[in-house]
Parts: sequence; structure tokens; C-alpha cells
Amino acid sequence: MFTQNIHQTVSYNFKMINKRLLIKNIISHNDEGTFFDKKQGITLTSTPGKAKFLKHICALSNSNPNNDSYIIIGVSDDNKILGVPPIDDSVIQNLVKSSLLHPPIVTYENIQFPEIEKYQTVGLLTIFGKKEKTSFSKNIWKISLGDSFYRYGSNSIHIDKNFYINEENETIVDSIKRYSTNNLKGLIDGVQEFQSFSNPKYYPEYIVFLDQFVLCWSAWRDNYGERKYYSEIDIQVINENKKIFISATQFADVIIEENYFKIIELVPLGYDKKYELYPLEETSINFHVNGTYSIEKTINFKHPIFPKEEIENLYSRTKALTKKYLEGVCPKDEMNFQEGIAQYYLVCYLNGIEDAKNDLYESREYLDGSAAEWQTECIRILEKYEKTIANNV
Repeated sequence: MFTQNIHQTVSYNFKMINKRLLIKNIISHNDEGTFFDKKQGITLTSTPGKAKFLKHICALSNSNPNNDSYIIIGVSDDNKILGVPPIDDSVIQNLVKSSLLHPPIVTYENIQFPEIEKYQTVGLLTIFGKKEKTSFSKNIWKISLGDSFYRYGSNSIHIDKNFYINEENETIVDSIKRYSTNNLKGLIDGVQEFQSFSNPKYYPEYIVFLDQFVLCWSAWRDNYGERKYYSEIDIQVINENKKIFISATQFADVIIEENYFKIIELVPLGYDKKYELYPLEETSINFHVNGTYSIEKTINFKHPIFPKEEIENLYSRTKALTKKYLEGVCPKDEMNFQEGIAQYYLVCYLNGIEDAKNDLYESREYLDGSAAEWQTECIRILEKYEKTIANNV
């Protein structure tokens, strides 16, 4: 059995600011204005939802060329911390880059607060200042190619003759950042808070990196065959209350060195008794002596390559079982095999059977239960694979 390696790396740098304090200081400063916006929630699964979100990013970028601006998600109109499910930063990155001309650099961070449920966070979107005017690079919903926006009070409107840049924002944002730095008590409280929320069976612990950064983490330990792995990994950079979470449905290795904490996500691929865990993506939290840290994500996909005859037999077998599945008939000796229909189509596609890709997408219509969960996971793996292939061409 052979594997193919696919690589893609994305990294971001962060200053040592307590993001929980930053959010509180921003929303307590005044109502929404020309340097920040707040939302109770956002919808990125619909075209109107994406368009509205991008409109605010465009407007804040154009109104703040000399300072950072922010969108805070999971906060009510009266500044109550409500929380939202975590959102992957790469989802926001892809949306901004694919929809805006001269897009600003943005980062999306999931920030933990003690008053909300453990797996809820407040989203902090930071839009870094840039000189070029941002506009839309394509039509989306009611927004046309070339449209550009700015902040007028708390509203995002088309750029017109009244467009202006509030020069006071630079001073205000700098002041907010200064008041959002860490103190020793805050770090100790953060560690105690993490440990009090964690399940003792997940062995919560803290690590100090370079005598500057405190990272807490916990995870479920288990075995996959003869291999040890982690799942449901909960990570928090206490200096900023920044949260990273690897779900219970995923497998991972953890590597800890003097100046980094690395999580390697693993996916089980194969069929019958030929399953192994294969690396998919690495997330490395790198700590630097200059008081900053960076989060680097690398797609390092190694998928199995089976002999051509084996794959052709697997594809024929899966197609035949799919037909029986749709007819409501499934032989007892194929009960376990049917759970992996989507995954077998994925393996076949990765091994050169092009038609298996459409079969994988179509399986969404008829699979349910754990088989449907597998299908969703397979689509995620496929999209990461194809995105990386496209970027490497």
C-alpha cells in the first residue's frame, strides 16, 4: 500500500492581547460605530447571509485604513454575551478572498467566556487596516460587481459623496488595545477556570511556553488498533482566551516541543480489514520570543493508494450495494460494509475512478444515521484535498 502526500500551509501572527478583555472593552466603549460591528449570530450557509457579512467587512475595511476594525459575533444588542458555535477561520478566509477585490487581511478567533456553555464561543473577526479601497469582485445576492461600502455611524452603506474616514478611530483602537493586555492574576484565573470546566478523565493540564505563554489542554485518550490517539481535544491559549477544539469524531496526534504545540488530525481510510489512520491536517501553535505567537495550518494529506484491480472491485461492489440499499434490501453479510458507502466512493475517487466523486455527492440524498455522518466527513476531506490540489497546480 502506498500513500500520496498533499501539502498546503497557511499561518497567521498574533500579538499578546487578552481577546476576552478586548471584546469587553470594545462593546463597552460605545454602540456600534465606524470601527466595529456586533452580531448576535451570522449565517454563512445562505447567499444573503454571506453577502450581508461581506458587506460589513468591506465597509469596516474602507473606513479604517489606519487601524484594525472588528466584528464581534455572539453578543446581543444590549451587550449580553450569548455565544455561537465555533467557526473555522479558513471558512471566513476563503469567503473574503473569493468575493472581494483588494480584500483586507482578516482573522477569525473563537474566544471562550465563562458565562456561556463550554462549546459556545464569541467570534472575534479582526480586520487589519489597509490603504487600498475594498470592493466586491463578483455579484452576490443584491450586491453587484464593483460595489463598495463604508461605515456611516453604525450602518454599512454604499460609498457616496459623504464618505469620510474618522481619524479618531486610530487613537481609540490603540487605547482599547493597551487596556486589553494581560496581567498575572488573569492568567492564573484562566488556568483555574479551564481546569474547573474540564472533565478529570480528560487529564487537563497547562504548559508554559518561553516563560510568556500559558496553554491549557485536555483530551480523551484511546486506542485505534495498536495506536494511541487523542480525540475531543480542548485547547486554550490563556493569554488571549483563544479556543481551539478538535471534535470527538476526529482522531489526532499531539506533539509538544519547547516553542510549539502541534495537533495532527488523522482520518481512518480503507475498507474491510484494510483500515489505517492517515494524516490530513496539522495545526501548529508556534510561540515566539518577541511576545507573539502564530497559528499555522498545513494540509498534509497522505491517502492510501490500492492496486488498480482492488479499487475496481471495491467500486463495483459499492455500486452493487448502493443499488440494494436504495431498494431497501441489504444482505446481512454486508451490514457493516454499508456504513462506509460514502467512504468507499471517496477512496475510489482518490485512486483514480472519476465517477466515484459524483457517487459520493449523490449519496447525501439517501444515507442516514452514522452512514450520513461519514458522508459529511468524506465531503470535508474531499474539499480539503481538491483545494490543495488546485493551489499546487
